[in-house]
Formats: sequence, C-alpha cells, structure tokens
Amino acid sequence: MDLPAHLAERCRWLSEGKKPLGEGPVVVWLKSSFRTHEHPAVDVGKWIAHHQKRELLIYHGLDERYPHASLRHHNMILDAAVDMHRGFEQQGIRYSFHLARKGHRPAVMADFANQASMIITDLFPLPPWTDWVRSVAEKARCPVVEVDCHCVIPMPLYGRSVDRPFKFRDGTRRLRKQRVQRSWPILDLTPEAYTGELPFAEISVEPQLTNPAERWNLLKECEIDPTVHPLWRVRGGEIAALERWGAFREKGLSGYARRRNNAADQNGVSRLSAFIHYGMISTMKIARECAEVGTKSADKYLDELLVFREHAWHHIASSSDPYGKHNLPEWARISWQSTLDDPRTTTYTFRELERGKVHDPLWAACQFSLLRHGELHNNVRMTWGKSIALWTPDVETSMDYGQALNDKYALDGRDPSSVVGVQWCHGLFDRPFHPPAHILGLVRQRDSRTHMSRLDMDGFTRITKAPAAETEEALIVIGAGLAGAVAARILKDYGFDVLVLDKGRRVGGRYSQRRLDEVVVTHGALKLDAWPMFLDAWKQDALLKGHIKTEGDNMYLRDGPAYIAELLDGIEVLNEVTVTGLEREGRLWSVRDDDGFVWKASGVIITAPLPQLHAVVERAPRSWEEHAYASTWSVIITGSKSVPTVLKRRIEELKFHAEFGDDARGLVVHLPESWSKEHLELERSDVVESLMAMIGTDNEAINAWVKASSFHAHRWRYARAAARGERAKLPLLVEAGDAWADPVGTAGAALHSAAWAAADLAWQCSHALKPSKRRVQQTLM
Repeated sequence: MDLPAHLAERCRWLSEGKKPLGEGPVVVWLKSSFRTHEHPAVDVGKWIAHHQKRELLIYHGLDERYPHASLRHHNMILDAAVDMHRGFEQQGIRYSFHLARKGHRPAVMADFANQASMIITDLFPLPPWTDWVRSVAEKARCPVVEVDCHCVIPMPLYGRSVDRPFKFRDGTRRLRKQRVQRSWPILDLTPEAYTGELPFAEISVEPQLTNPAERWNLLKECEIDPTVHPLWRVRGGEIAALERWGAFREKGLSGYARRRNNAADQNGVSRLSAFIHYGMISTMKIARECAEVGTKSADKYLDELLVFREHAWHHIASSSDPYGKHNLPEWARISWQSTLDDPRTTTYTFRELERGKVHDPLWAACQFSLLRHGELHNNVRMTWGKSIALWTPDVETSMDYGQALNDKYALDGRDPSSVVGVQWCHGLFDRPFHPPAHILGLVRQRDSRTHMSRLDMDGFTRITKAPAAETEEALIVIGAGLAGAVAARILKDYGFDVLVLDKGRRVGGRYSQRRLDEVVVTHGALKLDAWPMFLDAWKQDALLKGHIKTEGDNMYLRDGPAYIAELLDGIEVLNEVTVTGLEREGRLWSVRDDDGFVWKASGVIITAPLPQLHAVVERAPRSWEEHAYASTWSVIITGSKSVPTVLKRRIEELKFHAEFGDDARGLVVHLPESWSKEHLELERSDVVESLMAMIGTDNEAINAWVKASSFHAHRWRYARAAARGERAKLPLLVEAGDAWADPVGTAGAALHSAAWAAADLAWQCSHALKPSKRRVQQTLM
C-alpha cells in the first residue's frame, strides 16, 4: 500500500512496518493541528483506514503537562475542539475529545498503543511533544507515523538547518516552487467511523464546550495556570481562522509591504500567527491563495511565511535539543562570555518583567501587549527580546526569561518560530557586528530609544495598555489579606478597575503585625505552606526582596503587611470599612458599609470568614453561619531585653508554637487549638494569666523578664478554615480564601483560590460584555 506522493513526503515513520497490525482502529492523534480542512495527518488516516478496511478515529487529547499550560492556551484549544467536532461530524468521521483534569487522567495513548492497528500523529518538533511520541512508539505494538501538517515544504523531506535565512530561501527554492501553487487534493474516501469503546470519558462537545458555564466548570478541574487569562475578545478555532485570513486577503494584503513595520497600525498585518501556530488554518492554503495574488505585498507576505517561518521550523526539526545557549553560533557564545562581567546598572526579577514594571516605556508597552492581549507586533519583538539581556546577569538567564515570557503569554508561544525568535535576539542566524557594545558585545543591537523615535508611542501604548476587558463599574474585593491582595493584583494587571475594602487599620488580614512597646511582632500567620506552582515567579520575587524567608523546607512571611501592601501597589484600598450588606440590584452589586455608604460593583470577590459573610451576603448558604474554623489565642510578649533562652526552652517543653521575629525583644505564643477552642470566650487578661500559670514562676530569669514586659492577647476566632466551603453560586460574586481550595486552611489554599477567583470573575464579566473587536497574536516570529 503506497500513500499518494503529497502525503508520503510528509511522513516520518517511527516503526519498520507501514501497514496496520491487528483489527483495531486507525487512530489519528492530534496534538498541534486543529482543523478539518487540508489536514495531512487526517488524510493519511483516511487513506489507510479506507484501503486497509479499518475503522477510523480522530483522537484529540488536551493535556495539562504542556509547557506553560494555562487558561489562555486551553481556552483557545477548546474553541478549536468545537469547530473540529462539527467539521468532522459533517464528514462522517468520529472525533473524540478528552480533557485531562481531576479524576480524568488515564494513560490514553498507552491504551491506544495496545488497541490501535496504526497510530498517526501530527509532527510537532519540540519537547515534550517529541518525547510523548517517542514514548508511544516504544510501547506500541502497531506502526506509528508522524505527519507534517505545519509546513509547505515538509520537514521529513528537507528538515535541515542552515545558518542564514537567505541560504534556506536559496536551498529550498525548487521545493517551494513545486508546492506553493499546488492545490491540496480532496480525498473522496469514506472509511468506517470507529464505533468501539474508548479508554477515557469522552467530552460532550455540545454543550460542555459550547456553554460558557459548563466550559468554565471543566477548566476549573484542570491543573493549569489560572493567572494567564483567556483573551475575552478572541475566539479561536478553524472558522475564525478562515474568516480572518479571508478578510486580510481581500482588504489587508495589498498594503502589507507598506504597513507591516508600523507597530501602532493594528490592521497592517494579518494577525494570523496564533491560528497558524495552533494549526487552525492550513499554511498550504494561505501560501497558495497568497501566490495567486502575485503583488509585491503578497510576495513579501510569502517570504515571511515560507522563508523566515519555515526556516525556523526546519532548524528546530533537525535539533535533538532545541533550547539553550549551545544553539547559538560560536562567535555569539564567545561574545557573551566576554561581556559576562560588564556591569548591569539595572536588573529586574522575572515577576517585575512579566508585569512590565521596568523603566523603559517601549518595553513596558510590549509586555503589556503580551500580558493583556497575548500578542506582540513583529517589528518591536526584536527590541523587546534584546533588552532583556541588558537587565539580566547572563545570556542563559536572558534566554530563559525571554522564552518563558513569550511562551507563557503569547498565543503563538511554545512554537519553533518562538524558540528561534528568542535565540535570534541573542545571535542565532546572524553575523557579528563590530565594534563590540556594552553587554551585547558583537550581537546586533536594537536600541529602544531609537526605536521609540520612529514609532507613534502614544498610539502603540494606547493599544497595548488597553484593558483586557471593561466593566460598567469597578470590581470590589472585600478583604485585604493574602487572598484579597492576590486576586486584586491579578485583576488590576489585566486592566480592570479594582477597589479593595478592608475593616482593618492596615492591610494584612491574618498576616497582621502589632507594635507593643516599640517592638513590632507578627501575631498572625507566618507560614506559607502549599504554595502553588503557578505562582512560583511571585515566590521568587518575594524571596529576592526579603519578604519571605526559608527554614529547611518551610517558608515564612517576614513582614505580612509590607508584602501585601506591595501586592496592592497602585490599587485603591479603603481601610476601616466594615461591609454590612451585599445585594444584587439588576446588573450590579450594591456593597454597603456600617455607615450606610453604598458602592456599586460589576463584580465582587469576598475573602472574609464564612460566618462573618453569612449575615452580609444576600442569599448566602445556610452552612456559612456554622462553618467550621480552627480558633487560636495568640499572646504577644515584648520586653526591653532579648527573650531569655530559658523561656524559649520552657515554651518548647510545653509544646506551644512560638514565633520569634527579627526583633529579639519580642515573641508571640500561639496557644493550642484545643485549648483555644475550650477557652475561646475568655477575657484577654484571663488568657495572659492562664499562659503565665502554665509557664510557671519557678525561674528567676523568666520572672525578671516577664515583670518588665508587656502583654497582649489576641483572639483569632477564625484562625484557619477546617473544611471546604459551600459556594453561593451567585452571579458575578466569587469566594476566595483558605476555605475554597486544598489543602484547606493553608496559605496555599488562599493563594490558589484567589488566583482562580480572579479568573472566574473575569470570565463572568467577559460573558456579560458586548463583543468587541477581536485581537490576536500578530507576529510570525
């Protein structure tokens, strides 16, 4: 059985046999090309299933383990799944979609490796996808083949790396000319659709993915990054891709050569890169229809698509280890080594960079474009990438940061073009430039100030800093503790108007501090347990700035109010406001305080303990009133001298938890939860007396220090949640705090729930808004 030539040249066989083994289905495993038209892998599956009389199954699994897995990338792929479900249904082909999530993480491909008669998958030349395919091929009892669905010149046919784009252009001229105007053959084949059982619980695309509420419920079960929000004004999928290409071909292509370098001109480029990255549109179709136009602009567009883009793909396909400094040319590696000791006058943490908190206005505008809109114009991307090297200690860090920032936020990130683009900023596919410059050495410079002088900065900034979405009124966060601060910070960074209300005199919540006789101590929580992985950049930033300290495997917040105040920087916070009522009135929430003042809010996040909220929130669940919390009495003791060692030992012997802060003159004793629960309603003075009675008066050093000390007892009635809360399920109201995630009662639960609460509220707001002009990644890099 021979495949047609146009399909055979796209195949990379990972097994000796090329015919189905056994009577199982031919399985087409989709990982990176999400369309139904001009799909080489699907056509290979149709051809083999038809001619070998096997049933055909299109399997699409969305995993949580791809790099920078997030709501943004997941949501785009779910859009694609809807279109593929409908498109394959029209073709009479069974398309089965699996979403890995809590309770649904079977080893699907391991099962298919035993069940299928052949496995066909789309070739995507980056790890971990290459690793996954290799693993399946090693386990499979049937043939496994990868099919190039992304390039006009098939990677299995050429698949070599050359050091300059013009060499790739010249070396592939004949191959390109043969294929660029070739129509994609339509296979008039109708293989039988697979009707057997599946090794997973299949998603019902309609309505589970078409209904926004049901889709959100699925997304919440995924272990992905909720801080990278979907693009509310963009719909992914094949239909949107074809519409976008059609509109650009008819109205934008003619002016491409003239307008493409103006980053402030949103309509000067096709903005198809994300759709091409996800394989939602065939590059063969784009190239063919573009070549038919035959103008200077069309030729330039083809050059970007078929030379610069495919040069990157073929380079990556030829590499077994495509990431890292070793991919740079020797002259560039030597140059970077020679400037390693050049002083960096300004450095930034990764967290500062991803928020655009830099001194360079052009770079900040670029980063806002990535953060809020998932796009970055190609003409500014090189300037953006090269600037990172000026603010990081070495080329390895610069490349790591640039790749992570791109792949985390750009819709076309995690792509061979992206990998090459970042490395290009550091010397790949370029030549040395003399004389050497500070830090960049012989690597080509791209001065930000020069770039700004030829760019309409006001227009560009207006585009990039536009809010991800807009609301009628502000979003209100009730509570300025850790959960409230994190939720507010995320929403503010996406451009939402945010107001924080807190009943305390200072921000901090359970991470509060108190001054007693000039000694400042943290009398609330200190331990930061179960920190979520997706907030690792936040943690590293806090560690570098001294907000967090580590002791063994444990982490502690050194100055809760200071750290939380930093998180809330630039956000309006009103302290000493006690919220007494939350009522839904039409499209808005009314938030009332104890003075009778009312704020209007488009959405609300509540972080206070549930028993306190029960009397505040209209139609709150009855369970909130008696929701279980662990309580703690904390006693603050401060003196004029350091806490005696003998007292520390005595407290340790009693197995009481004590905190000793940076000031050696003070300590906080947290009495056991069981004792605190039994004596919860004692007066403060009685708690102090009880503690001193337990410590005893038989030691002179203790007695002397205690007599000269001051005491204050603080009752934490709701020290930590003891069980998960019941959701109120009210529109545009979301709960956050340590009762709303696992492990319940930890800082990690507060952080995790806060990030998801911000995403949840933004999701609900987005579906309450009128559709706006679509935005999507516009660079082919």
